Amino acid sequence: MMDITWTRDGKVLALDQKPFYLANHDGFGMVDTPRIEDSGPLQDGTTDRGAKLPARDIVLYIQIYADSFEDYYARREELLRWFTPAGKPGIISLGNRRAIAGYPIGGLGFTGSERFGTTHAVAVVIRCPDPLWYDPELSSAGYYAGGGGDVGTVPMSVPFTVGTSIMAIDAGVDYQGSYNAYPTIRIYGPIDNPKIVNNLSGAAIEFAATTIASGDYYEINLDYGHKTVVDSTGVNQTAKVTDGSSLATFSLLPVGSNPLSISGTGISGTTYVEINWNAKFIGV
Repeated sequence: MMDITWTRDGKVLALDQKPFYLANHDGFGMVDTPRIEDSGPLQDGTTDRGAKLPARDIVLYIQIYADSFEDYYARREELLRWFTPAGKPGIISLGNRRAIAGYPIGGLGFTGSERFGTTHAVAVVIRCPDPLWYDPELSSAGYYAGGGGDVGTVPMSVPFTVGTSIMAIDAGVDYQGSYNAYPTIRIYGPIDNPKIVNNLSGAAIEFAATTIASGDYYEINLDYGHKTVVDSTGVNQTAKVTDGSSLATFSLLPVGSNPLSISGTGISGTTYVEINWNAKFIGV
């Protein structure tokens, strides 16, 4: 049986057993996604400009079970503490397969018509600013390439070209989500002017006049609302990214294999690129 839980402030409420049982839910599937369109004064129809997912509202229908009226009112208070609108967001989890974060915004009015003795069916409304479900297990891909004067055969599972100081890797990242994922990328030095391209979308991240020293790294967080480029000491390095780069749009696309090209110069055997992501899903 899949464990269904609500997690908040590090505490976990089980919703797959008494005294609180998730009897039903709304809003787990795909959210309605309007197209962005505009039209000129003499234009027939519209010009499509893409789509943007709205926030998601999830409704949890929870059945309260109690042994007495004293216990019943204690359970009501307990549920109100778990789903108070105050505080940090919580996470709805479906076992270890899928999760989504959101804030309680309504429900828990304890309508009398839904109470039968010490059993009560109540609704909780959760607003999810990020409407995408995600796989809680982090996925990773990493790429080494040798360099320096003693360059020889470098064992790798992907095609590559390594000169005395050049890194040129072509790799496929297997992505099994149903919506774009915006990964976190770490580039470990030494390397000069690194560049990463998703050859499927054409989106690229390129650094100019940049040297990442041995023992240092740059971390590129591409998640919306958290897009940053910092070095290993936390210093902002966004200015090193070229104007033609795609910090806003670089992502892994939901098509299976995403072909990436990774390049740079001035490398050694410790140069390494690591890509981490949580697969994203349009619904469950």
